[in-house]
Amino acid sequence: MTRDSRGRRTEVYPGIVFIAGYGRSGSSLLDAVLAKKMGALSAGELCHLFDWAQVGRPCSCGRPVAECAVWGSVLEEVARARGRSLHDMARTTEGAEMQGARDDIDSYYEDWRAVYEALGRRGIARLVDSSKTAGGRRRLDLHLNDPGLRPTAVVQLWRALPEVVVSTAHGNNVQLEFGDGDATARWVKPRTVVAWLRANRNAARSCRRAGSAGVKILRLPYPDLVASPDAAVSRLTGAETEEVRTLEDWDHAIAGNRFRRSGWSGEVKERRHDDARLNRMELAVLRAVSSAAKTVRWV
Repeated sequence: MTRDSRGRRTEVYPGIVFIAGYGRSGSSLLDAVLAKKMGALSAGELCHLFDWAQVGRPCSCGRPVAECAVWGSVLEEVARARGRSLHDMARTTEGAEMQGARDDIDSYYEDWRAVYEALGRRGIARLVDSSKTAGGRRRLDLHLNDPGLRPTAVVQLWRALPEVVVSTAHGNNVQLEFGDGDATARWVKPRTVVAWLRANRNAARSCRRAGSAGVKILRLPYPDLVASPDAAVSRLTGAETEEVRTLEDWDHAIAGNRFRRSGWSGEVKERRHDDARLNRMELAVLRAVSSAAKTVRWV
């Protein structure tokens, strides 16, 4: 808690670095690298905080989210301050971010201000949120509307469409880790193309809007991230960084890639998916779509 020049109490929110774009593009890796190098909290896909807590899924630290050393106490404080259950806050977040439900907006902002206030009181000055812009998620735009929640930086991370399609064909992270749903659903390839285009179009639009509001913007291709993580971080911070925190301090990611919950060593290496899983026509079409997206500056 701090006070302004007139002695009024003001809350201190963490500075937020938001990762925009589509999934299967390295966002969990970038989240971890940024947090580790910047001394920030790696929050993962923070949009799923309430939902993952209520169903007992694990934080990247290995504990259930509701029992995590960071999130457990934050969630208890928020639920007490707001007088709302995890279920209610999860429903409100889903309604506001995915459905644009106007009735949920006021409660949405109050819930998330309470989360960031609780984090600030615990001395967390910066966090990385890799909720992205896939599926029409409006989290970035909603946060841009509120000066207290507005990110200090936005990274639009993107990966070549053929690699994303092949990766997605294996199933999403929840399907692969927990066995939920059908990883071999029909039409997964065309659906992925449409979703990739939509997510990156929305990311590009939000980045332009954020930039006009004075938010720092970084557009980062996946190969650049894995080739030199330190250089990627320096492009965002404008300075060399040092690793000054232990794993227990910064690694508390929600959802995201399952490697974050399986004893990741911290090694960064590029993982390329075999284009042989695509026929020649598919590969040509996907490359053409990628090229078109670059032309209109969606990636």
